[in-house]
Amino acid sequence: MRRWRAVTLCGRGKFRYVSIRVGPWFETSYGAVKPSVAAALGDDTAERLRALGVTLKPGNRLDRSRQVASDLASGRLALTGQNTPGRELAAEALRTIWEFALIVRIIPRDDPPTRQKVQDMVTGAFLMRGDLNTIGRNTQFELFVATLFAIGGVKIFGEEPDLRFMMFEQERGLAVKRVRSMKKLRANVSDGARQLAKNGVDGLIAVNVEPFLDGVTTEGGGEAAGRRFNERVAPLHNLYARYQHRPRVLGIIGAGTVPEWEKLDDGRYRFGIAWFMQFRWFTGDPIEQERTEVFVNAMGTRVEQQLTEFFGP
Repeated sequence: MRRWRAVTLCGRGKFRYVSIRVGPWFETSYGAVKPSVAAALGDDTAERLRALGVTLKPGNRLDRSRQVASDLASGRLALTGQNTPGRELAAEALRTIWEFALIVRIIPRDDPPTRQKVQDMVTGAFLMRGDLNTIGRNTQFELFVATLFAIGGVKIFGEEPDLRFMMFEQERGLAVKRVRSMKKLRANVSDGARQLAKNGVDGLIAVNVEPFLDGVTTEGGGEAAGRRFNERVAPLHNLYARYQHRPRVLGIIGAGTVPEWEKLDDGRYRFGIAWFMQFRWFTGDPIEQERTEVFVNAMGTRVEQQLTEFFGP
């Protein structure tokens, strides 16, 4: 498949960028969005998808998200402390628009297999808890991971196990696993390890850890948020010893999106997005540890620059 490339993102409106902390692992969190801006961004994303040849069937997730954003902007959907269903709708809609908008601006334009993945991405139920067809969200996570690598300046392209990326002029594999429940965590990580071995490529397993992150906030800054993240994803950390010596497995990435709400002085609520990404490399070699830290730091710096360019300061 055609390689993804890092490009400068240009977007209209103001999304407030919150924070990023980079280290041997890095966690990122991104910030508050105005519903009117999200609605306009959703409309623009829909037009970009159509220009790619993607068919938006009635009731697709993006159109549902655009409608919710429009209802928020017009006041037809009011968010209050008591309106829990409304906040669930808003969180899902704005997160969907945010991720789709990034993906559609980065994907290769003339690659049929990637276009088919984007077609698959818009499918499924609007709310995650009612989604029996997981292909859409599974594909969305894969494409979003690829997008972050691409805007981080990493050469990445679609090839088994799921993705391939270049690291210090060496081709590495990326097995992308979306976990729906804690019970399936070990099975999903094992499947990722098998994918790497089957395809004869050293690489990473990227695991979506959203089932562990419900209610996690970025309150208190990056360090406090990182501690809460680590506490929640301890079940994944506990698997490191099991997989650190598996053939072809160089490490594990834990990643996930968390919607946040902030109550404003006038009683309204503001929606925010926190997106955590944590690298864990399985190496005891100090030289390799330093090299991987350089790789992650460089990627994190570029991601920060690109997202700030897109969402605004």
